[in-house]
Amino acid sequence: MKRVLIVDDEYDTRAVLEVILAAQGYRTCSASHGLEALKLIEQQAPDLVLTDMMMPIMDGIELCATLRTHQRTAAIPVVLITASNNVPQQPMWDHCVRKPIDVPTLVRTVEALLHANA
Repeated sequence: MKRVLIVDDEYDTRAVLEVILAAQGYRTCSASHGLEALKLIEQQAPDLVLTDMMMPIMDGIELCATLRTHQRTAAIPVVLITASNNVPQQPMWDHCVRKPIDVPTLVRTVEALLHANA
């Protein structure tokens, strides 16, 4: 069973995403910011990271940059979630999903990225 790490500073968003992904057969774990996510990545080795862009302490872009600079985490697929129209041009993530989140699109994206890395 594939494990997805959900990173978002809003508890309700994390909870909803956990329910959606669990219903698709994924195991989930969650973090409220990037630093917490890095600790979980060390402990739980997720198959995919789903992260919000704007968070306190360490935002999603910083998290992506950190993941891409370390050999053991560079290949983990990352989906960035954002409501912003100002997303950097050179992405460090595999896919970007806009808020409000279209659930079928998100599920297809997660499935495609996990299948590509199988």
